[in-house]
Amino acid sequence: MAINEYIDPATGYFIFVSGPDSLGMFVAHCPSLKGCLGYAATPIRAAQMSADAIKPIASALKSQGRNVPEPDEDVEADTTYMRQVSQVA
Repeated sequence: MAINEYIDPATGYFIFVSGPDSLGMFVAHCPSLKGCLGYAATPIRAAQMSADAIKPIASALKSQGRNVPEPDEDVEADTTYMRQVSQVA
C-alpha cells in the first residue's frame, strides 16, 4: 500500500494518504489530530476531506479545554490505523 504525504497549507498539519484499498479507495489521516480522516476515490479528495476536519476538531478540543497539538514535522503515518479505517469503511 503506497503512502503519500501532504501538508495542509491552511494549518501546517501533515496528512498521510494510503491506498488504494481492496475497493479502490484511499484513506487519509492527520496523525497529530485523531479523527481527521478522509476516505475517497482519489488521494487528493481523501486528503481534502481530512484537511476539512482539522479546524472543527481543533475547535472542539479547545471548547472542551483540551490541548490542541501543534503541527509536528516528525510525525509518521500510522499504517496500522490506516488499514483498520480502510477495512471498516
